[in-house]
Amino acid sequence: MFDIYKRTLTMLLWGISLVNIVKLTSSKSQGMSDSVYFILITILIFTLIILFLKKRAFLKPCRPNFVAVFFILILVYIMIKDIISGKVIVNYIFLIFTLVSMIMLMISTFYELQD
Repeated sequence: MFDIYKRTLTMLLWGISLVNIVKLTSSKSQGMSDSVYFILITILIFTLIILFLKKRAFLKPCRPNFVAVFFILILVYIMIKDIISGKVIVNYIFLIFTLVSMIMLMISTFYELQD
């Protein structure tokens, strides 16, 4: 039962990091509005909780950890590139939240890969 919660946490953090990267790297003209952003976060949280806690049979053989690690590395590269080039928008709350969730995500993903 503990593995289900670890996997839920890993996928939830991965999804939040992905949505935050999209929010951070998009300019105001082509970016999402805040209401759309919070709707996406809410849908993401409820979908992942429902899918992983109900133990769907089609999700049992799926081990998305290696795919998540690959996308984490891409997201870290995008984040570092945007920080160096100065294209990150001035909203530091999203930036700090994204960095913290990505660090937690990497720790939980690599911890799960060790099991």
